[in-house]
Amino acid sequence: LDRFKDVNDTFGHEAGDQLLRETARRLAECARHEDTVARLAGDEFAVLLPHLRSADDVSLVAGRILEALREPIDLGRFAVHNLASVGAAVFPHDGSEPGDLLSAADAAMYRAKERGGAVVEMFSATLHEQAATRLELETALHRAIAQDELVLYYQPIVEASDGRTSGAESLVRWIHPEKGMIPPNDFIPVAEQSDLIIELGNWVIRAACEQLAELARLGLGDRFVTINVSPRHFREDLVTSITRALRDTGADPSRLVVELTENAAVEDVELVAERLRELRQLGIKAAIDDFGTGYCGLQYLGELPVSTLKLDRSFVQAMTPSAAAIVAATIAMAKTLGMTLVAEGVETEDQRRFLVSQGCDRMQGYHLGRPMPAADFVERLQAEDREDAEVRMRQAMADVVPGLPSLVD
Repeated sequence: LDRFKDVNDTFGHEAGDQLLRETARRLAECARHEDTVARLAGDEFAVLLPHLRSADDVSLVAGRILEALREPIDLGRFAVHNLASVGAAVFPHDGSEPGDLLSAADAAMYRAKERGGAVVEMFSATLHEQAATRLELETALHRAIAQDELVLYYQPIVEASDGRTSGAESLVRWIHPEKGMIPPNDFIPVAEQSDLIIELGNWVIRAACEQLAELARLGLGDRFVTINVSPRHFREDLVTSITRALRDTGADPSRLVVELTENAAVEDVELVAERLRELRQLGIKAAIDDFGTGYCGLQYLGELPVSTLKLDRSFVQAMTPSAAAIVAATIAMAKTLGMTLVAEGVETEDQRRFLVSQGCDRMQGYHLGRPMPAADFVERLQAEDREDAEVRMRQAMADVVPGLPSLVD
C-alpha cells in the first residue's frame, strides 16, 4: 500500500487496522475460489493465482486489483483513497520455486514504488539482473559478517560549548577483499530486504560494545557510542541482543545510545516506546535520528522515552532564513523538553558558530571530524585528554604561584 503510513500517522492505528482489513476484503473479492490471498507483513499482501492461461492474464488480474483498491475506503468519519504498488511474477518463467517467485514479485513491486506507485510492474529481464546482483551481494555480505570483513568507523560528536569530543556515532563499513571498501548505501538496503539486517545489527551491537569496553580500559570511559538500529530489529530481538553483548563485553550500558530514524520511531509507536522503556531500564539512552525529515509529530515525542534529538543535516546545511528559524526553534523545543540537541552535517565554521550562538548542545559533521577507524578515534580522545590535563596542571600551578603561567607558556 502506498499511503498506509500517512493514514496510520494522521488518523491513528485503529484507522490503519481498518484500512488493512478493508484491503484484505477487496483482494479476496478480486480472487477466484482457487486463489490464495495472504498478508505478508505490515502493509504488504500477496495473491497466488494458479491455472492462468498466459502472462497477459496476470496483468489483467493485477490491473483489476489495482482498480479495486483505488476506490475510496470509508473509515467512519472520513474516506481515504487507497493506492498500491503491484509487482507480479509468472511461474516458471520468473522462478520455479515459491521463494524465487515471491522474490521476483517483490522486486517488481519495489520497481513500481520507484515509479511513483499506483501502477503494476511485471518482473523483467532487467529486474532479474538487478535481483541476481542483489542476491550475489547478499551472499557476499553474509560471508563478510562471518569472516570479519566489516569494521566500525566512528564519527566524533563534540560539545558545542568547548569542542571536546563527548562521543561518536558508529558507522559500519565493509572492506571487501577484492573490491575494497563498499559504501553502506550499497549493502544496507540489501540487508534490510532480507534477514541479514538482524545479523548485521547484532554484529554492530557487539562491535560497539567491545569498543566501549576498550575505551573504559584505556581510561576513556566517559565517552559514549551510538548505534543505528533498523525498524525490523526493534520488532524482534533487539533488547536480548544488546543485553547479551553488554554481558559478554562488560561495557557500561550508560555509555551506549540507540539511534532510530524519525520515521522508524512512528512506524509502531507503542512497540517502539515499549522497547525503549526496556532499554532505559538497562541504563541505555535513545536518540531520534534525522529529526525534522519524517512524520514524528510533537505528540509522539511525549510518548517516546528518548533523551536526544539529532537534527537532520538538511536544515544545518541550508542555512536559509527559514531553515535557520527551524534550527533555532528545534533547539529551543529540545531544551524545553529536557532533551539534548545534536546538529548533524556541520561542514563549515559559519554553521558551527551559528549553532553555538543558538545554544545547540552538541554537533557532528565533517568540519568537526570525519568517520575514522577505531584506532584514530582513540588517538583523538587521548590527545584531547592530554591537552585537558596540561591545562589543569597550568591552572593548578598558577593558583599556587601567581605569575607562573607566563613562564610555563
